[in-house]
Amino acid sequence: MESLDYLVLVGFLLLLVVIVATILLSGKKMPEELGKKEIIRIRCGGRFGWLSAKYPVASVSLYDGFLVVGHLKKYRIEYDEVRDIYEERHGLSTGIHIAHAAQDVPSRIILWIFVEKQRRRLIEMVESKRKNAEATSEKMIN
Repeated sequence: MESLDYLVLVGFLLLLVVIVATILLSGKKMPEELGKKEIIRIRCGGRFGWLSAKYPVASVSLYDGFLVVGHLKKYRIEYDEVRDIYEERHGLSTGIHIAHAAQDVPSRIILWIFVEKQRRRLIEMVESKRKNAEATSEKMIN
């Protein structure tokens, strides 16, 4: 029984190290973020492709021309690449889905933001920035 206790303790310590490392790495900024003013940053859970964590080790940050999402790896998405952003229930929790056309970014992005006010604010801000980016693109075409 003592060896089982030892294995449980080692497993728990390894899990703790992985969680702490993930949290520390998620705070690292992309080169594109350096020197830019962050409008809003929300720590959350997230699903990026097949990699998923509902505990708050991911983040989403909004800047003037783009947003950055990710946990172990960060992804930049221009606002005019955002096709849709919406809430959807998943069992007991609500996820924010970001549908986009960005290259080299997982097609499936779901953010698990636990405070409803933050979820609504994020959706409103991204929608507003997306509409502004589309309007600017249309002006440049015409």
